[in-house]
Amino acid sequence: MIALAVICIFIGVFPNIIFKNLYAGVFSFWSLSHLLEASVSVILGIFIFVLGKKAGLFDIKEYNIDKIYSKFADFISLFCKSVNKIVSKDLNVYILCILLFLIILFFI
Repeated sequence: MIALAVICIFIGVFPNIIFKNLYAGVFSFWSLSHLLEASVSVILGIFIFVLGKKAGLFDIKEYNIDKIYSKFADFISLFCKSVNKIVSKDLNVYILCILLFLIILFFI
């Protein structure tokens, strides 16, 4: 993984070495216009976030990732309870019966 990381960093730092052999064209990565466009997007995002936070539009507690996990856990719990109602015995008993049947078939 370290070797792949080094290769990725090398390609990211020196992309012209790779691209001049693969493509016939001139590439200018991160020119001044690209840097200005990226910085305008970042600054605009920060500005919208700060204004939304001050206006009370973004309540971070409502967007907590724990709510997603708790809803998923509730769904899994409900699913397991419904399976438990259908299956009267323990699932291991059924698996053991299937394995014994397969072993008997193997030796017959």
